[in-house]
Amino acid sequence: MDRMMRKPKKHEFGQMLKKKATKLDVDTNSKVHVVDGGWLLHQVKWASGATFKAIVDSYVMYVDNKFKSATVVFDDYGEESSTKDHEHIRRMAGKDGKTAYHCTPSENPKGDGDTLIVRSAMDLVTSVTARSSFKYGWSGNDTVSCINGHTKCALYKSKFPASVITTFTCTTSPVSQIRTAGSKAMQITYGCGDTPLEKPRYLKFKKQAAKGKIDPDRLPPTEYATAQHFLRVHLQVGIWRHLNTSVLEPKGRGWELDSNRKLKSKMLSCGIAPDNLLKGICCNCKEGERQCQTMRCSCMKAGMSCVSACGVCSGHCENGKDNTDAEELIDSDEEEAL
Repeated sequence: MDRMMRKPKKHEFGQMLKKKATKLDVDTNSKVHVVDGGWLLHQVKWASGATFKAIVDSYVMYVDNKFKSATVVFDDYGEESSTKDHEHIRRMAGKDGKTAYHCTPSENPKGDGDTLIVRSAMDLVTSVTARSSFKYGWSGNDTVSCINGHTKCALYKSKFPASVITTFTCTTSPVSQIRTAGSKAMQITYGCGDTPLEKPRYLKFKKQAAKGKIDPDRLPPTEYATAQHFLRVHLQVGIWRHLNTSVLEPKGRGWELDSNRKLKSKMLSCGIAPDNLLKGICCNCKEGERQCQTMRCSCMKAGMSCVSACGVCSGHCENGKDNTDAEELIDSDEEEAL
C-alpha cells in the first residue's frame, strides 16, 4: 500500500468530451492555446543520445508547428504547500520539482497549473457549469481520489440532486450541510438509495469474509473516508469555480501538513472493521441437520462461535445461537437514530 490516493482515468473522460462537446465559434486568427505541459511531454519522441538542447528545441518546434500562439504551463513545484504536493510526490518520487516554463511571457502559476489553464480558457466562455465542476471533482482528479469501481464517465452520467450541486459549488456552505450533501452523493454513487452506507458495506464485508479474502478497496467507504472525500471535493470545486487556489484553506478539508510542511491527504484514523472481526474465523458449512456441529466446522474447531460473516449460516446455527447478529445491531442502531 503506497498510501496514495487512487488515480482516475482522466483520458477516458477526455475522449467522451471529444465526442459530445460543442465547439465554440471563435476567431481562429486571434486564438491562443493554453497547453498543459504534462500532456506536451508525451507528444514528442526523444531521439536516442540527443542533447538537452536538442530535446528542448524539438518541443519548441512542435509547439510552433502545432499552434499559432501558445502558452505552455506546468505545475509550480515551489516551496509553498499546495494540494498538488501529493501528486508531485507521486510523479517525482520525492525529488524536487521544477517551476513553470512558458513559450511566451505569462503569469507564473502558484501550485496548481491547471487553475491557470482554466482561467485562461475562461476568457472565451462566461462560466463553468456548476454541475460539470462538481461531477468532475467528485469522480476524482489530481487532488481528489477516484472512487474505486466507478469511472469518471459513469459518474458524469449520474444524476445528483440540485441541492447537492448547490452545496458543493458554494464556498460558504457549512460543514454540516456539506456532510449531508456528501453522504447523499455517495449513496447515489453506490446505488443504495437512502440506506446508510454502513449496511451495504457490512453486507459486502460479510461476503468477502466468507470467501476468506477481504479487499477493502471493493467495499463502500467508511463514514470517515467519505467525509475526507467530500471535503476535498468541496475545496477543489471552490477553486475551480472561483479560479483562485486561495479561495479556501486546504487544512481541515481533507488535507494536513506533514513533517516537511507539505500538504498530504488525511488517512483513515480507524480500521475498516473491529479488530476482533478482522481476525475472526469464518466457516462455509453446508446446510443440513448437523450444520456447524462437527469438527469440520472451522469455527467449532477453533473453539469459536459462528458469526454473521460465515458464508452459509451467517451465525444462525447451533454453534452461533448465542450470538447477536450484526445485521440486527445495525437495524437497532438505525431505529434509535430515528
